[in-house]
Amino acid sequence: MVSRRIKLSVSRPVLNEVVSRLANLPDRVAFDLCKFALVRLQPRIICFEEHVCGILQHIGTIMERFHMYRQAAETLLTVPLERGHRRYAAEYKFDTYVRIARLFLEAGDVRKAEFHIKRASLLQREVSEKTKIISYKENYASILDHGRKFIEAARRYVELSAISNMCMSFLRKAFICIALSATGEQRSHILFLLLKDKRTRILPGSALIGKLYYNVIIKPSDLKDFKAILQPHHKITTSDGRTLLERAINEHNLISVSKIYNDISFEQLASLVERTPTYVQIVAAELIRNGRIPAVIDQIRDSLVFEYQREASPVDMEIQFLCNQLNSVFNKIAIANPAWFAKVETAITKESDKKC
Repeated sequence: MVSRRIKLSVSRPVLNEVVSRLANLPDRVAFDLCKFALVRLQPRIICFEEHVCGILQHIGTIMERFHMYRQAAETLLTVPLERGHRRYAAEYKFDTYVRIARLFLEAGDVRKAEFHIKRASLLQREVSEKTKIISYKENYASILDHGRKFIEAARRYVELSAISNMCMSFLRKAFICIALSATGEQRSHILFLLLKDKRTRILPGSALIGKLYYNVIIKPSDLKDFKAILQPHHKITTSDGRTLLERAINEHNLISVSKIYNDISFEQLASLVERTPTYVQIVAAELIRNGRIPAVIDQIRDSLVFEYQREASPVDMEIQFLCNQLNSVFNKIAIANPAWFAKVETAITKESDKKC
């Protein structure tokens, strides 16, 4: 059929039939036949590009069934969607990019999965089939979830819960992601949506939603039911030796404490969160260093002192204004009389050296 002696009007329909029947063959036989066909079609790929794409798609399907996810994704990447001689429908390209992203995610390569799901997002508006849109959004949310972009993942899961038949599954995933996310306004907004959604009340550990939203201190005993619904990628240990859940709850608890206390001893703080004083001191130091909580550690009193930005008093503002005016005058003199400025600077340096 690939011989130049046979007209394309004959060979193309025959090869269409061959490609359509690959699914009826045993996987190993079909795989060998696909490899053989690709070699034979390569010299005339311009004429049979459509058939090559169909064969590559089927090879990807076979590899996926054998859990060869990375190889399947890399095979689909050879489909000439952008560089080929044919113009492919937006829906076909959309489906292929979503599938590649899902396969890379299954292979554990979140970075490549996110790259290809973003390529699919550029074509989303041209796709109208609801099931494909839901599949795309589910894969996107899962990629963000695995990439620890928990707030964005939670937002997408909440959106999916309103348009999909699997609403409880998506609500559960949204709950997990928002509980593992860092504190902030976006987190509070999503917690509010989950708190007001009556469907979340039947989720395991749903009482945690209210505690997170209202900044209630959470103890290890409060997390028993919630831990049971965590997925394997949520249970990994980070570089500091803590789990994602421990990090999130530690930050939540210290911020909750900061809303009640101006300062608190580490012994008292450890009692509140059911941890050791050494543990809470290490956690506090890390959060302060990363700029997550406004506080300082008072080592003499062995306590945590929370700092808040207070408005300057009128007297302080007057003093600041006066200092700024004096500084302005000094700069003008220095510009007008640089010799005098150099003499003063030398005198100040000598005086400092004597004190040292």
